[in-house]
Amino acid sequence: MSLPLRAPKHDDVGYIIDTWRKSFLGGPGWSCALAVKGCDSEHYFTEMNRTIRGYLSRCDVRVAHNPNDPDHIVGYVCFSGREFHYGYIKKDFRGDVTVSDLLKDVDIDSYTFSCPYLEQLLLGLRGCRLEITQKNGREERHWLPPEGWRFTPRFSVP
Repeated sequence: MSLPLRAPKHDDVGYIIDTWRKSFLGGPGWSCALAVKGCDSEHYFTEMNRTIRGYLSRCDVRVAHNPNDPDHIVGYVCFSGREFHYGYIKKDFRGDVTVSDLLKDVDIDSYTFSCPYLEQLLLGLRGCRLEITQKNGREERHWLPPEGWRFTPRFSVP
């Protein structure tokens, strides 16, 4: 699905920060929440606010929106150059809209965070690989970044 893209508006910042922060608290599987388990919630939200605002102030951000309502956000991505920082697609649109739809003209080759949501975000990006393994008699499927991508962990360093 192709949706119009725009730069974030001032009014979008609160939504972007809120969804970005919350995704690390409630991710699927092993969850990014393990990384913040036991962290003082006030400290967590203060530091995530600071970090995300830092990214938003110096990175490219694209917001996908409803073609009939530019204020109805469907998803967004945050990247700088060829480095992917974060992306979010509203649950009701996942499957119809992917991060690749928002990055179709960007040749991403590295990413700065890793969590279970990364697999959902990778769906549809050029060169992603599906790895199928067997564990305890069950088939497990995992989407992997394209060959040659670099993981540069610095999410917490704004």
